[in-house]
Amino acid sequence: ARGRAPAAAARAPTPPDSPEPTGSMHPGRFLLPGALAIAALTGGARAQTCLTTLYASDNGGTAGGAIFFDVVASEQIRITSLETSILEPPGTPRFEIYAISTSTLASFPTRADAWRLVATDDGQCVWGGLDQPTRIGLSQPIDLYRGTWGLAIVAVDGRHRYTNADGSNQNHGDGTIEIQCGTSQNDPLGAQMFLDRVWNGTLCYEPLIGVVSTIAQ
Repeated sequence: ARGRAPAAAARAPTPPDSPEPTGSMHPGRFLLPGALAIAALTGGARAQTCLTTLYASDNGGTAGGAIFFDVVASEQIRITSLETSILEPPGTPRFEIYAISTSTLASFPTRADAWRLVATDDGQCVWGGLDQPTRIGLSQPIDLYRGTWGLAIVAVDGRHRYTNADGSNQNHGDGTIEIQCGTSQNDPLGAQMFLDRVWNGTLCYEPLIGVVSTIAQ
């Protein structure tokens, strides 16, 4: 089941996002020092669950852009893989995943000092097609404490496809986690930002129970 925000009044059509980058931060240099607690959990893992937002894009960004969303976890989880929607990139799609230990919707992605690289793709991504999932195998799992986390997916050489928010399509949940969308940027940490953008994607995870230790702060 998916949680949905209350219906909102109809909005005027949203023009396509500008192709002009405005900042100076290249995705490969997006990692910056800051405070972030990532949980390393041991113990038995339950069956994997995958939560999908939607695959029905009506907007998109430029190559190297980022899509941002929150993950609200009611228990400790391990993200094992992601799927996302992109236009066909040259060669093998490449991705970088960043996290912040607070809501990205509240603090927004200009908080450069608080973001940290937590995973990249595993080098085996294959484009899934327009408005179809492109699976992102991760270089390492992403372990999160219970609470609210901001995540950013940077398409290093691809172009994100996403959906304009309409008041009913931003929130998606399954009882354990909720994905709250979201914003985008054509140039990660640049000045230009696009509010009310809904990530087209899937998050696969395992709820974990065990001893928690901090491996990154």
